[in-house]
Amino acid sequence: ITMPTTLVRGAKSFFVNDEDAEQFAREAPGFQRTIVVEDSGHAVQSDQPLRLIEIQLGSAFGDAGTTRFPD
Repeated sequence: ITMPTTLVRGAKSFFVNDEDAEQFAREAPGFQRTIVVEDSGHAVQSDQPLRLIEIQLGSAFGDAGTTRFPD
């Protein structure tokens, strides 16, 4: 993967762990960052859907996933 890439993973994921993220960072030329979503397992899109949208908006508009919806 050579285009800019952000890895989004759930903190409680049993499928993608810190070692996997580190390997991806080493091997993917376009790697930019990893964002770990608290209170989420492997399926961030169903465990924390609003947080994933915030991250996507942040990536698209350049604030690295810091956009937050009000609680």
